[in-house]
Amino acid sequence: MKKILYFIIPLILLVTRVKALEMIPHNIYYYDDGLYAYLENKELEDDLYIEYLIIDGENEKKLDLIKVEDLVERNHLLDDELDNIKTLKIKARYVIDSEEKDYSDWSSEATINTFDFKDMVMPEIEKFEPNPLSYEISNKTEISNQFYDYIKIYNAEIYYKEEFSINDGNWVDKLPEVDLNDVKIDFRISYNISNHESPKSNVLTYEKHPEPNICMFGTDICCSQFFHISICIWALTIFIFLVIILIYIDNKKRKAKEA
Repeated sequence: MKKILYFIIPLILLVTRVKALEMIPHNIYYYDDGLYAYLENKELEDDLYIEYLIIDGENEKKLDLIKVEDLVERNHLLDDELDNIKTLKIKARYVIDSEEKDYSDWSSEATINTFDFKDMVMPEIEKFEPNPLSYEISNKTEISNQFYDYIKIYNAEIYYKEEFSINDGNWVDKLPEVDLNDVKIDFRISYNISNHESPKSNVLTYEKHPEPNICMFGTDICCSQFFHISICIWALTIFIFLVIILIYIDNKKRKAKEA
């Protein structure tokens, strides 16, 4: 039985080692007062190591092996001042550190992020409705993509800020109660992540006003109503009625004289 175990245990270890070395490290490399690597998959065997190779043109520099169980989210690789950070490339591979080291394939060469976000994507909005409040961010995917690595590394979130201007007044961050049948609402948004704030979006406008009352004869008094009928119409009706009566009376008198 012991002989069988002596045979099986090394075989299991060999299979495990081979399986581990079939994988390739997937890192996000970034510079933040030093060079760091964020390893996306950390659920690996404890006896596995990772090796990083920095490529500067034709020059290459291997870094010390880091044991996988010691890896954290922010794996500090170098403190050097890296003036040529934009031209550096880096790649990694897994290593089983035994008497005879075994290696996985190298990952692809990757560039190094710096995360300055000086030119943040401007949000673009469309289809604004105030009640209920609704709108669409047409380039939301583009906004998310520019922070893809940053969000993973720093566990950050994008926060959108809404702003309203009522009847060309100052911008406020909450829509007050207004008569939506007689109002002009300008609307825009921005977003921020950590201490970075985006430019303001384009402005969309909702505007609605009641139809203006057009007074008869251009006189304000004609806008006054009695039983929902303009006073001027009442006056004109009475005037016409009186004229008809006067004509009728005058006609009766004329016929009486002719008789």
